[in-house]
Amino acid sequence: MKKYRKVLTLGIIILLIPILGLCEEKELEKNISLSILEDMGGKFSEADISGGNKIYDIFLEKKGLESLGEEIRNDIGLLGKKEEKSKYDFNFEPSNYSEKIVDDDDFKQLTIWGINSEGYPTTAVITSYKDKSGNIGETTLYINFVIKEKFDEVNDIIYKVENVFKEFDKKVEINTCIVGTLDGKLTKVEKEKSVSVATKNVNGKVVEKFIDDGIISIIAYTPYVDEYVYVEDKKVNLNIAMRYNELEESTYLWIGTPVITISY
Repeated sequence: MKKYRKVLTLGIIILLIPILGLCEEKELEKNISLSILEDMGGKFSEADISGGNKIYDIFLEKKGLESLGEEIRNDIGLLGKKEEKSKYDFNFEPSNYSEKIVDDDDFKQLTIWGINSEGYPTTAVITSYKDKSGNIGETTLYINFVIKEKFDEVNDIIYKVENVFKEFDKKVEINTCIVGTLDGKLTKVEKEKSVSVATKNVNGKVVEKFIDDGIISIIAYTPYVDEYVYVEDKKVNLNIAMRYNELEESTYLWIGTPVITISY
C-alpha cells in the first residue's frame, strides 16, 4: 500500500502538466464533479480547487515579487493583518494571512496563506527563477482554495481563479477535487459498480483501475472536462477513488478533474 501511494504521488506530480483539450459543454465541465458525487449518492464534505500557470516570461527580483504578492492577496481576498504562523497553519481570523519568502540569487518564491474574506483556507505561491546565464527567466502563479460545506460556491471559486489569471492574459489550468461521504461500508462489488455507473454517466472511458486494501481508484477520460493529462499515450481527466473509514463508519469518495491531488 505504501509503495502504491508513493507511485501515485509521483504520478500526480508528473501528471500535473496539463494540456488544454476541447469541450463541447463548458457548463457541464464546471459541475461534473458535483454531478458525479450526486449520482453516487454522496454527501459533500469539501472541495479543493487549484490553478496554476506561467504569468511572466521574466525573472522578478524580491521587490517585484512582493509587489505582485500584494496584488494577488487583494485578488484572492486576503485583506487583513499579517500574522506570524508556521507554514500552512490556517488558524487565522478571517481575511488575515501569513507569508514566507525564499530569496536566492536565481530563485525567488513568495508563499501566502490564510483565511480569505469568504472564510476559505487559501494559498498562493508565486515562483520566479532564471537560468545561470541570466538570459531566460520565468514567473509562475499557483492558487489553492479549500471549501467546506458550501458546495454551491464551487463554481464561483473556479471563476475567481480564472479571473485572477485573466488579469495576466493567461488561461489557467484548473484542478478540482471533491470529497464526499456515504454512510456505512460498501462491498467490493458495490464500490466497483458505483464507480462504473458514475463513469458511464459522463461517457467516461476507464484507462486504469486499482483495487487494494479496501481502496478502489480509477482514472478515466470524459469528453465533458476541458483539461486533460496523459498516462503514457492516453488522455485522462477524471479520477475517482473510494475508501472506507472505520473510525467514522463512512465510505469516503474523492472525485478529481483531471486528477486527485490530495491524500486519500
